[in-house]
Amino acid sequence: MQHERKSENQGKSLDSLDDEEMQSRYLVFELGNERYASPILQIREVIKVPVIKPVPFMVSSFTGVLNLRGQMIGVVDLRQRFQIPIQDGKKGIILIVDLGGSLLAAQVDDVNAVANVPEDRIRKDISVETRCAIEFLTGMTEIDKRIVNLIDLSRLLSSQELKKIGDTVRAA
Repeated sequence: MQHERKSENQGKSLDSLDDEEMQSRYLVFELGNERYASPILQIREVIKVPVIKPVPFMVSSFTGVLNLRGQMIGVVDLRQRFQIPIQDGKKGIILIVDLGGSLLAAQVDDVNAVANVPEDRIRKDISVETRCAIEFLTGMTEIDKRIVNLIDLSRLLSSQELKKIGDTVRAA
């Protein structure tokens, strides 16, 4: 991801923010008709969808592996993971997610912005219906007059699923 990119709420570049300011930054993306956001610190970069090599007999949302500068990375389609109908012809965007020692690629429909979401604007009492499973949600907020589900991408897969994908990626 280009760190020189300006956030939507302030004229500063992401490189000029201190650690505390970075904690409140979220990458906003779309899946179907819903908006989601994840902490920017979880996202290593954003890329166009490259060639994805399919891998059989995996978890249903695991679509295969991609080669990112010589490193094989497992790809999870968030539309499938959250059971959102896939739109024909829409290739999407890949988020390279840092899982603290390993990488995972998450395919989304589109990326909208980097938003500042202070802790006091996050609702933790989630009572709104969403396609996203509750275990992924960390809260909800409003950005540009739209409800945005805040999700922790490191919770997308169980440790067993991550191990299976890791084994598959190493074998690819």
